[in-house]
Amino acid sequence: LLCLEASVFLSCIKGSSSPHADYLSIFFQADEGASPLGNGVDGFATSCILMPVGIIAGASVARTGKYKYQLCGAWVFLILGFALLSTVRLNTNRAHVLGYQALASVGLGPLLTSLPFPILAPLPVSLNANALALYSFARYIAMVREELYMPQLLEWAY
Repeated sequence: LLCLEASVFLSCIKGSSSPHADYLSIFFQADEGASPLGNGVDGFATSCILMPVGIIAGASVARTGKYKYQLCGAWVFLILGFALLSTVRLNTNRAHVLGYQALASVGLGPLLTSLPFPILAPLPVSLNANALALYSFARYIAMVREELYMPQLLEWAY
């Protein structure tokens, strides 16, 4: 049951990372008049921060054997970053938007890389493959859901 709850929870995290990646690029192109190349440069903050922070969090979990502090800290950064991103308006300085994006990336990286640890912790080793299969299934269902609803959301937004 805990594995199922964690997999559904991960599906929600995947859904929360979608605005971070997709809607900001739409915002920069539509409202700020950014070119596709400029949009790629604006998204560079996410790609340069997300995975290194995730790798550091995963390595610290593997080294210390504890994952609660990393995940709680990641949630703090993610909520703070998304809260600040919700304040973005047309006249918001572009540097502030990129800083907010970077702050949310610091929170999203550890959540994407370190969530298998709490899923596998309470299970016996014989059930690890089943738990990771359910985890992967929930991630891919979230991706499919996102791709199915994205056109409808964009149509609704404009």
